[in-house]
Amino acid sequence: MNFQQLKRVVDEASGPVAGSRVQKIHHPEEGCLQIGVYAGGARKFITLRTAPGLISFYLAESRTVRPGEAASGFCMKLRAHLEGALLDRIELAGDDRIINFFFVGRDSEKLRLVAELFGVRANCYLLADDGRILAVMNSRPAGGRQNREGAQYTPPPPPKGPPPAQGDDPLEIIRRERELGSYNQAAEAYYEALAEKGGIESLRSRVLRELTGEKKRLEKLADQHDETLAGEPQARWFSECGEILSANFHNIRKGLSVARLPDFYAESPGALREIPLEESLPPQTNIERYFKKARKIKSGARYARAHLVEVRRQLAELDSLIERVAAAASPEQVLEVADEAGIELHPGEKKKKGGGKAVEPRLPYRRFRARDGSLILVGRGPSENDELTFHVANGRDLWLHVAGATGSHVVLSCQHEGGYSEEALLDAAHLAAFFSGLRSEPAADVDYTLRKNVSKPPGLPPGRAVIASRRTLHLRIDRERLDRLLGRRPDFQT
Repeated sequence: MNFQQLKRVVDEASGPVAGSRVQKIHHPEEGCLQIGVYAGGARKFITLRTAPGLISFYLAESRTVRPGEAASGFCMKLRAHLEGALLDRIELAGDDRIINFFFVGRDSEKLRLVAELFGVRANCYLLADDGRILAVMNSRPAGGRQNREGAQYTPPPPPKGPPPAQGDDPLEIIRRERELGSYNQAAEAYYEALAEKGGIESLRSRVLRELTGEKKRLEKLADQHDETLAGEPQARWFSECGEILSANFHNIRKGLSVARLPDFYAESPGALREIPLEESLPPQTNIERYFKKARKIKSGARYARAHLVEVRRQLAELDSLIERVAAAASPEQVLEVADEAGIELHPGEKKKKGGGKAVEPRLPYRRFRARDGSLILVGRGPSENDELTFHVANGRDLWLHVAGATGSHVVLSCQHEGGYSEEALLDAAHLAAFFSGLRSEPAADVDYTLRKNVSKPPGLPPGRAVIASRRTLHLRIDRERLDRLLGRRPDFQT
């Protein structure tokens, strides 16, 4: 919004809300603040937007609602100071794009909300009567001014020269004003539609990034399985070498690097086969090496052939989910796909690192998928184990922990009590063993029970818990199963 647009909205909106009482304050999405007031027998929402491309102020007839909405720290501080307060008046600060909202709070406390609605540094500040900053919407410094909580508010330097002439309004605002008879309502319709479009595109981009990343990983896995199957004929060569060496056991000795022996598999009679040997190994061990290589290739091929069917099925599902996200007409439809795909999204909880790109908060657990698609969560450490077990998991979920050693808490998500497959149990047990002190052992005992049977009496250190009843799985580690599970998370941290 330029200065002239802001002035039109302020002139039109300030009268109806002057003297109204603040009811509820909301922070529906990053860069958006809404103050609900009761004015003229109806609820209105003072809306301030500071996100680039959406900087604006208008009095909304209804509240903006976004999936996953969570109140920010700034919103909570405004609620503590302003809910129940009276809005005395709204004023523009001279010829600049700064709006002052004057409130009278509890015990006649005078407060001022300053909205600086210009450039990339658009921001909102809650000030005490003496100009001290009580809360800041965006904590980044504004143009060299040190406007931080607890400091005195420093306004920006005044603009040079008169305010710019009124520019042309977007055609949609012009059309809406003719239709509604209110510039304020036209601005609301325009910026709300713009924000919703930007919101769904941002959400769509995040979900597509997750889905396409998973698709690339599965395509790479399918290529690896194809390579394994392409090498399957080599197993026959290794097996034949083992048979030829066995038949000529007394003609080979330790120290040989190559054995040239009659090849009874060759089509031409009298042909010889050169078979490389390890000089440091005795004959029997060299023979066993060839049979072992043949078995390993055959086993890998069997696994690849069986798993390739599942990988291609998942790729087909991903293609379908990607199409649905691309065609989604609302944030709710995008979130529905994200939920089906097991993608965790936390709208409203983004944080900034060093003023750089927004990043998602680090979850207290790692996420894996069992072969049947069940979700498996693995705690990252002692405190995170407590968070996972007692604040994330449901009572009906299956809870696992390696017996007799330290390790992560593992939760197998279940739709209903006992609703898990044997394959999912084995997958979860392998993860419990891997993320424990028994990681390098060939076998482990894993205790499992319903989450509702796990408790934490006061005084126990982080990560420790009491189990009311349990069963124990005597697990022999299957490395191929582990490779499959860990392959789903190439970025897992050990």
